[in-house]
Amino acid sequence: MRKLGSYAVVALGLWSIAFLTAVSLAIIGSDASANDQAIIKMALSLVIVWVIMCGGAMHLFRDRFATFSRSVPIGWKVKFFVSVLVLMLVEEAIATSITNLAPAFGGTFGEAYITASSNFITVIVFHSVVMFVPFILIWIYLLTRYDFTVVQVFFLFGLLGTIAESFLSPIALVSGFWFFIYGLMIYLPAYALPKRANLKRPTLLAYGIAIILPFIVAAPLSLIVLKIGELVGAKSFLGA
Repeated sequence: MRKLGSYAVVALGLWSIAFLTAVSLAIIGSDASANDQAIIKMALSLVIVWVIMCGGAMHLFRDRFATFSRSVPIGWKVKFFVSVLVLMLVEEAIATSITNLAPAFGGTFGEAYITASSNFITVIVFHSVVMFVPFILIWIYLLTRYDFTVVQVFFLFGLLGTIAESFLSPIALVSGFWFFIYGLMIYLPAYALPKRANLKRPTLLAYGIAIILPFIVAAPLSLIVLKIGELVGAKSFLGA
């Protein structure tokens, strides 16, 4: 089963490479607008920095991280929550930095972007990280009851992120690489989990909870957060 999971990750990675290569060849150097070309270059940069470089480092140092995490005298639920949250913040910091570099990629600032704003605080408070807090809490609940493998957690959380991205761009559902963007936010924390007692094998209900419940819980929160953002005047490219 473990080998099957590894093969699935490799297959998804190969598909992501093929998809990104095809899209890049079709847009970069074509008669597509400068902003469209810049967005593709920015997305490729995010994949290179977050998925390949950061993801590679996570895989290489995963055992050291697990040893360190288990040595910290705090409950695993708190450590899991904080670890996922920190990784989300790191990914969004990278993505926001790339958005701010739009002119360097040949695009126009405010028209070529991969985050909702060029302001990191606006991004994490009103558009991304805060929306995913319910996702983390639901996964803590699931991991207290079910013995999900690290690969299963990676794929399921990656699926959540992919579906979330598809609300903005349906093509995200077939792109593949969004699984890695979001899956890596939870990979290390899941890998570092200690042994937990009285766990059951994941059931169909558990998979349903993992995929559906996060959106049910996050939907009203998203509306509230977006409304607060409007009231405080948080500027977004999406509303431009």
